[in-house]
Amino acid sequence: MRILMLGWELPPNNSGGLGVACLELCKTLASKGVSIQFVLPYKAEHGIDFMEIIANSNDPPSKIFGAYDSSRSTDIEAASV
Repeated sequence: MRILMLGWELPPNNSGGLGVACLELCKTLASKGVSIQFVLPYKAEHGIDFMEIIANSNDPPSKIFGAYDSSRSTDIEAASV
């Protein structure tokens, strides 16, 4: 079985708790022989060898939206400058 999983974080780059839950879920699935590709919106070293991590961006994490950001926050900042 192959799984494609999308997420916005994985430890040690946490912005909430979902990354920890996804990591533990993927560990369990991998131990049962499942092949996992995990897509993140940033490139970083995670030291994870039981699944393939795919970076969907070349931008560092500081240049992308966080888990609780929206496009409105950039519109407001741009309007106030």
